[in-house]
Amino acid sequence: MTDLGAAPLAPVGEGERIVALDVLRGAALFGIVMANLPFFSLPFLQVVGGPTTERLAPWDAAAWLLVQSLVNYKFISLFSLLFGAGFMVQAARAASAGRSVAPTYLRRLLVLGLIGLVHALLLWYGDILFIYAVLGTVLLLVRNLSPRGLVILAVVLLAVAFALATGVAVLEAAFASTANGTAATAESSEAELALRGVEALRASGGDPATPVWVAGETAAYREGPFVDALVFRAVTWLYTILSAVFGFGWHVLALFVLGAAMMKTGFFGREQRSRQVRFARIGIAIGLPIELGASILMLSQGQATGWLHAAATPLHAVGSVVLCLGYAGLIAAWANRDRRPAGVGVLSSLGRMALTCYLLQTVLATALFYWWGLGWFGSLGRASMILVAIGIYVAEAAFAMLWLRRFRMGPAEWVWRTLTYLHPPALRRAVASATV
Repeated sequence: MTDLGAAPLAPVGEGERIVALDVLRGAALFGIVMANLPFFSLPFLQVVGGPTTERLAPWDAAAWLLVQSLVNYKFISLFSLLFGAGFMVQAARAASAGRSVAPTYLRRLLVLGLIGLVHALLLWYGDILFIYAVLGTVLLLVRNLSPRGLVILAVVLLAVAFALATGVAVLEAAFASTANGTAATAESSEAELALRGVEALRASGGDPATPVWVAGETAAYREGPFVDALVFRAVTWLYTILSAVFGFGWHVLALFVLGAAMMKTGFFGREQRSRQVRFARIGIAIGLPIELGASILMLSQGQATGWLHAAATPLHAVGSVVLCLGYAGLIAAWANRDRRPAGVGVLSSLGRMALTCYLLQTVLATALFYWWGLGWFGSLGRASMILVAIGIYVAEAAFAMLWLRRFRMGPAEWVWRTLTYLHPPALRRAVASATV
């Protein structure tokens, strides 16, 4: 029974934070901006269809292979892992305070979902926050399972995710092979390619693979106006939600549960450093070759969907999780060294402002690629995107370091915590008085 006289729940204080978790979040942000930049800068088809929908120069093909092998799916998996671990921190603090975590956590998820909805519809369709908010409710139902029970559940969820992803890839390959040579691709007239907004969407039949969609989408993001961009953004966001239901969401939920299990076993603590090193060695040694092989298969596929892509899909699904765990062990072991490594402070600052920095990535990227900024949409190659992603990450790292000198948390974190705990936490740092 909850103790009605127990102290109210409050945000984690600065001195209570687990350094390795903040460092891991900060590192995950780098992979996220690297993986997401093509979604900011290219038509939806070119991103989900892979390199076979583009004519890549050799350096751009190498850049795609590098990002696909080392980054894609690995860092959003790591971010999901940390979300589950963070929930267990909140649950443990609530239990120690004699209170149920459910009311506060559900408010927390509701606020996160609203932030994600605004982010998706007004800024960028690739938002993950709304999906996190919906799937995060499952953690409340499984929080009392043992670490072993959580791991078993995570494996089952991953199996479902792998089966769905592979099944969809096989169906796409079968459809592509059946349709190939039996139906000619319809040519789009100049008048159709000049359509914009709702008219372009209607003429495309809602198919991102049609030239009408690609032309309308490119114009909407590169030239505006806001209404045209909103139309494509909203429809594409609905497609991402469907994708979550039939595949990606199961993967995310599995990583939530796995992160909760790892937190229950104390994986991220300094005393677990030898275990973290083992995870790093095994995860990277096994996951990297699998991911490299899957990426080479995808790159060699002669069309956007096909049997090579179908064969690569389960490899990519397995390899991304194994490599994610390797990254988690590597970064945690590095952060937990006896002598604090250079760079921990920067990554920790980013991690403490993970929500702010995630949203800031969208603002900076859309300022570069959308009509209201520089309008670079559709004009950069894959190699150039890596440089832009590095630039965005460096800019937000500098911002996080400077901001936290004066403030206790990021602005988005302050809003999130205020609405979650129904009381605004202190934002400014107290100025220490001079002593004689």
